[in-house]
Amino acid sequence: MNFSSGVVVCHAFLLATLMALACAYRAFQAPAELLIYPACVLFAVLTAWFFWSWRRQTGELLDPFSLFMLAAVLFNGGQAFLQVFHANPRGFLGNVFPPESLLRALFFTMVGLSSVQLGALLGLYPWRKSSVKTVSKPAEARRLRATAAVGLAMIAASVLPWLFVLRDSVSAVMSYGYFVGLFRQEAVTGFSATPNVLAGFLIPGAFFLLVGSGRQRSGLLLATGIVTVYSAVNFFLGSRAPAITALFAMLWLWHRQIHPVRKTTVLAIAAAVVVLLPIVAAIRDLNLDARAVSISTDWTNRMENPLVSAAGEMGSSLSTVAHTMELVPAVREFDLGKSYLYSSLAALPNLFWSVHPTVSHGLLGTWLVWTVDPGRAAVNGGMGFSFLAEAFLNFGWYGAPIALLCIGLALGALAGWVKNSRDPASLAATACILASALIFARGESASVVR
Repeated sequence: MNFSSGVVVCHAFLLATLMALACAYRAFQAPAELLIYPACVLFAVLTAWFFWSWRRQTGELLDPFSLFMLAAVLFNGGQAFLQVFHANPRGFLGNVFPPESLLRALFFTMVGLSSVQLGALLGLYPWRKSSVKTVSKPAEARRLRATAAVGLAMIAASVLPWLFVLRDSVSAVMSYGYFVGLFRQEAVTGFSATPNVLAGFLIPGAFFLLVGSGRQRSGLLLATGIVTVYSAVNFFLGSRAPAITALFAMLWLWHRQIHPVRKTTVLAIAAAVVVLLPIVAAIRDLNLDARAVSISTDWTNRMENPLVSAAGEMGSSLSTVAHTMELVPAVREFDLGKSYLYSSLAALPNLFWSVHPTVSHGLLGTWLVWTVDPGRAAVNGGMGFSFLAEAFLNFGWYGAPIALLCIGLALGALAGWVKNSRDPASLAATACILASALIFARGESASVVR
């Protein structure tokens, strides 16, 4: 690791400058409509700095933190990139927000992501002089066998429940489409939820098997086959987040443990995802017969510029930041850390309460959609959320950067630790964490802990 304190100091100065600019705007109330485009350009420049500075410190661009930041940048600032190139045909966030709200959300996003980056750079500091510990070949072989055995046990316990759950999901989606088929059904609870719980071990099992297989082709083929089929099925169902997170977590794990992945391979996978995202979004709410009629038209329309379609849709998560900043504290008081506290309780089983505290507190995404769009909420629709919006909802302008710096500190420490780890079980567990962290980029803490 080629750690440089100068990079950290430079980034801290950039963060201080951003906060000073935000304070200056609030003090002097400059015309927001004139500042939106320069702010989008600044966001693009900052994004380039994020990845350059991280690669300068670690030598990596395919690691857990880089993938998390890529997801965070695309979901919370994808439309800013389109604005830079005047490629946003529907207007910035659909022209729903006044310029003042857009500018505030943009500045807060830049401050928030810069705080995460600073925390991650600081999190690397304890690992700057560490090196990979050597392990004897017999000990390494035992670790690999044990890790592969754990993976096989997870797969054996989960494959039949997963097929059972998959059968019901495919039947519902083929008949009614993604939204009605999967989200307007009665929630499964108690003992009846056992298949869903066991099915959740399938992808972790594949990760453990992959990293524990070493160079054994059979184990590698089985693990990659499971993840590939899982992602393909979820794309068919319309559940894009599980498909993408499993795919990229496996990609990192392969790169880290099996063999370095070529840049052309990464670009090819990224291009395929960019093409699939808008197509899946266009047809997933249709039943099977309607999909067959619609797919050719949507394919033609959206393939004119799939990158614009994907960036525009992913970047719409910035609207959750803008809405939250408009509503808090005007409509709802600051949570002052309560959402993080209740999220941590989600790890506890519901043994002592008639209603679990996390459920009674409610998800922030649910609160937002009921407040902003009750009609959508009434049919179980949602807007998603953002970890940046959650930080603002808890602590506002002044406390959120500290909370986000702590999140970055944890992610940076994880990246520094795993860079020098040779323990296969630790690498597999990190891949599981990475899959959840990628969802956190456009979600809230409660959904990750659950």
